Amino acid sequence: MADRGMTAAVITEAEKAQNRPFHLVEIYFTTGTVYFTDSDRDISWNSNTYTAAGSFLTFSEINEQNALTVSDIEVQLSGVDRTYLTTILDETFMDRDLIIRKGFINDLNAVVVDPIIVYSGKMDQPNIIETSESCSISVTVANLFVDFQKTNARFTNDESQKLFFPSDNGFQYAHQIIKEINWGREGTVGGGTGIVTPPGIPWVTPPVMPDFPIPFSPYIDPSTITGAGLGVETGVSTVTVNAFDHNLTTGDTVTIEDAEAVGEVPASSLNAEHTVTVVDTQSFTIPISETITETVNFGGGNEYSINEEFLNVPFINTQTTTNEENVITITAPNTEVKVGDMITIQGAVDTGGIPAANLNTEHYVKSYDDNSFELEVKKFEKVTAPPIQTTDTSTTVVVEIANNNKNIGDSVVIAGAVDTGGIVAANINGTQTITAATENTVSFTSSGTATSTTKGGGNSVTIDSSEPVTPPIETTADSTTVTLNQGEHGLAVGDTFTLFNIMPVAGLPPSELNKEHTVVSVPDTNSVTFTSTSAASSSTIGGGSSSVVFLPVKATSAVLGGGSSALIGLKNSVL
Repeated sequence: MADRGMTAAVITEAEKAQNRPFHLVEIYFTTGTVYFTDSDRDISWNSNTYTAAGSFLTFSEINEQNALTVSDIEVQLSGVDRTYLTTILDETFMDRDLIIRKGFINDLNAVVVDPIIVYSGKMDQPNIIETSESCSISVTVANLFVDFQKTNARFTNDESQKLFFPSDNGFQYAHQIIKEINWGREGTVGGGTGIVTPPGIPWVTPPVMPDFPIPFSPYIDPSTITGAGLGVETGVSTVTVNAFDHNLTTGDTVTIEDAEAVGEVPASSLNAEHTVTVVDTQSFTIPISETITETVNFGGGNEYSINEEFLNVPFINTQTTTNEENVITITAPNTEVKVGDMITIQGAVDTGGIPAANLNTEHYVKSYDDNSFELEVKKFEKVTAPPIQTTDTSTTVVVEIANNNKNIGDSVVIAGAVDTGGIVAANINGTQTITAATENTVSFTSSGTATSTTKGGGNSVTIDSSEPVTPPIETTADSTTVTLNQGEHGLAVGDTFTLFNIMPVAGLPPSELNKEHTVVSVPDTNSVTFTSTSAASSSTIGGGSSSVVFLPVKATSAVLGGGSSALIGLKNSVL
């Protein structure tokens, strides 16, 4: 933005004929953040003290381009005390964050609020030059676009691509690239002087012959599940048989063959003719004489037939256990899987409240046993939340916009907001003139007066006809409690979620934010809190405009289903 979010005081100071600029350098090591300044005295700002390095702290020229390119600078600290050098060498530099801010000191030797970020990037390994008289450390820092050279919270599959580009089908068949393709060279026929073509027979190009025989494919094609449909329950004298489209009515007879024992029911009792009682279109029961003392689900093996047919069985079992609502059980007896294997589902329908779109994608195995394994259903979402804030008895409305590029006097068009904090929607929506602007907010004066301090506006707000991207993180000074603002998150205390692409906030480095967190509290439907390892240095909002959250997709009922056309691709399968 034109003034880079500078406060009016900074703009005034920068426009003076003479001023006293300085730079602040923040190095986010694993063990903590190191603060330096090129000023001739220590600088205290934002609850941090920046150690004066004077002319011993230098960095190369910072160039700006219109293109989104990876640029780098070199930061050098010379005259380093050898005792301090040992401490620095023990730190991890690679891929750690470094931020450079520029600020001014006024005539009273006070920092003009607030220094602005002029460069932010990630460090490479340091270069150390040591002589008998001096020692210096230099490190190359690449800007944040270096992250475009690696995949972060993005996958080369259709679901991840459509998160960012909903109408792009470019990755629809990306999963097929893992197929093994054997390349060969054109073969020859005959020898010596070449190929002899019999008279009257047209020339035919010899076939392409592979250099080596094509090996047996290790892939298992996706298929329906035709086993693990038999179950018994403690104290119940029937076996439940799960089978899609069985087309039976109560009183019909069926013959089961090649079933394995299910708990205390031997195979001999199962592999016989039975009279059925229909439960629904995907299950029926058969009587047994055994006394059942232990419940067994998903049994019978995977090679039994019913009336000489291998019927498809419902293989997706949802649950409503607290903090496990997104864990589904896949019935698949004698399947060789291990924790971490990728499993693909295709063709499933909405099951237990989990949308088909969230089922029909790739998942990873969480746990397994002889007859089944568990998967976690999750989804990626861009982080955004209701952006409107009000303050009790005030007419000022604050709108959160991550990496705001608007200035005082500009206009902002708000639509879709609902009544918030006692200010009616009509006094929020419309074209508003900005009266204050920061890096992550704009403010305007409403015609109404708020009756409470709150954050809201609803999840349908647009700003200048676009969905707002709000700062994801909110901190409180000297507290380890961090708030994630995410609209309609659906989370509960004890649930877990994972953050990606969060920028430093209030002294909390990306490494502490971009990982899995456990929900500590749920203030409302649009925010949750979690605990950070270190305390925040200030009360603020931030985190950038490109953040992504990995959320659980929860079932609302415990059912066994998935649809009769559902397929599952097991380990190393290709759809």
